[in-house]
Amino acid sequence: MYRIMIVEDDRGISESVAAQVRHWGFEALCADDFREAMAVRRLN
Repeated sequence: MYRIMIVEDDRGISESVAAQVRHWGFEALCADDFREAMAVRRLN
């Protein structure tokens, strides 16, 4: 399964996009900023 990372500081937008990405059959990872994105990347 492909993973898509969404980096967006507005939590409402990122969750909406993540929900649509999951609906399309992908795994969605969300981060609020670059530092969090790098931390999420290291964990996955």
